[in-house]
Amino acid sequence: PLPAPTPVFFRPGAISGIEYGRLAPGAVQRYELRAMAGQQMIVRTWPEGTLGITVEGERSGYWSAPPQAGSLTIPALPATQNYVITLALPAGHAQAVDYTMEVTIP
Repeated sequence: PLPAPTPVFFRPGAISGIEYGRLAPGAVQRYELRAMAGQQMIVRTWPEGTLGITVEGERSGYWSAPPQAGSLTIPALPATQNYVITLALPAGHAQAVDYTMEVTIP
């Protein structure tokens, strides 16, 4: 089963939240946040080119970016709802990776 999503923390007045973690090859980590219809969402990961990124709305919307992309931009979210961000380290990766993820909603 997939791990339960971890909330993305935004400080009061901030437009971005940063999360840190470690993934083994073939593993995934899920994060969740609520965002409004029409807002832009940008997800960036470091080290760049390592993690696959998907974003899925609880009722509508699905976006993905392959590991080599390093980021995913959604120009306008379709609905006010919770969104789950999944980070995945490909199974063929040689070793576990310590990562940083930044979610920006400008």
